[in-house]
Amino acid sequence: MIRRRSSWVLLCALTLTAVSARDASADVASADKLFAEGKALMEEGKVRLACQKYEASFDADPALGALLNLADCLERDGRLASAYGRWGDAMALALRKTDPRSTFAQERRDALKPKLSFVTLKVDGALPPELFVFKGDTKLSAGAFGTALPTDPGETVVQVVRGQDEVLWETKVVLGQAEEQTVVVPLEQIVKQNPSVMKKRQSVEGGGGGGVGEAPEGFWSTQRIAGFIVGGAAILGAGAGFALGGIALDKSADLDAECTTTEPRFCTETGNAIRDDAAGYATASTWTLIGSGIVAAVGITVIATAPNDYAKLEDRAFVVPWVSPEGGGFVARARF
Repeated sequence: MIRRRSSWVLLCALTLTAVSARDASADVASADKLFAEGKALMEEGKVRLACQKYEASFDADPALGALLNLADCLERDGRLASAYGRWGDAMALALRKTDPRSTFAQERRDALKPKLSFVTLKVDGALPPELFVFKGDTKLSAGAFGTALPTDPGETVVQVVRGQDEVLWETKVVLGQAEEQTVVVPLEQIVKQNPSVMKKRQSVEGGGGGGVGEAPEGFWSTQRIAGFIVGGAAILGAGAGFALGGIALDKSADLDAECTTTEPRFCTETGNAIRDDAAGYATASTWTLIGSGIVAAVGITVIATAPNDYAKLEDRAFVVPWVSPEGGGFVARARF
């Protein structure tokens, strides 16, 4: 009975941990304030600043209203490819939430199709692992080469970068509305010449298009490393808990030689001492496993909530294990 109650306590505690982590991922108060500031800036005609506020609002709390306003703002600012991508994001989010505004988002997205501009990168040669091709602020993988990519009208910078920020080659392309251009990237020549660094790469305006080929933050971020360290401590703790449980079982096995086999069992003085020791080890095992489970929950939550550009906050899932001397399992929570 005591062990069963301990398991339920652990399950409830870990469930609360997952729910708290889920709720902590959204800062509703900040999102509301940023949204209000974006709306005020739009009324003042400061469209680009308003777009920044709407985007910050959506980052703080991925609400459909903020995403719809961001898409509209980008379209008003002339960044049609970026708006096209955001209208698509809004349509998908509305469909997941069974929100009727999905139809509105789709209509606005479809209306932009004939106005879109495209850039096709014709890359000459294979892409070495140390080199990267950027279109604006978007890092492109080899699969994006040769495809007409939606791009915001205006000036877009195409660069070949070595490592993190060493620009080896760049060119600029100016697009009008509904215009298509092809940019030849002489990658093979660049590799052969191995040129010196032109300059350090910085974020550039333009090159939008719904995040096509956008690279995420490196996997081994500080937060993920911390999560794995905490998880490792949980594994060590769980091993210690099971070891204590094994000692308790060994102690219990010794009782047969010092106690009667009938119920109630009567034990010698030595048997009573063995029984007390076994109970102590069993209790220590239970609480060690409970503590390890909680530490594991924290570690997994830290890893799961680490920044990831490929997954919006509402798509992140939280899976938390629970363990006890009687078994184990998982508690799962997700934000939809």
